[in-house]
Amino acid sequence: MALYFFHLKDGATLLDGEGCDLPDLAAVRRAAIATATEVLGGIKAGPAFWSGEPWKLWVTDGPNGAGATLLTLQFAAIAGDVRAHDNKVAELLAPDLHEIVAAAADKRR
Repeated sequence: MALYFFHLKDGATLLDGEGCDLPDLAAVRRAAIATATEVLGGIKAGPAFWSGEPWKLWVTDGPNGAGATLLTLQFAAIAGDVRAHDNKVAELLAPDLHEIVAAAADKRR
């Protein structure tokens, strides 16, 4: 078992100084997804949430953001039609992610 540190940046930066004892990287990945799900589920999605400003959760092998970064989850919520020719959307979304989101939107119609 090793200590892994889960940090969050969502306008403010929260650095983990205590860590979580996990057996391997697969467990770290599961914990990162569970943590991100919990954080997203607790967000009050007001206008600032939909501004496109990205937030991220990253895991290191050292406390307070130190050490090697083992994985990063990054999210951005964008209000409006992501297929529009909006430069901000194009900058925020990787090309393949933009295509995936657009395809999902088409399926919902």
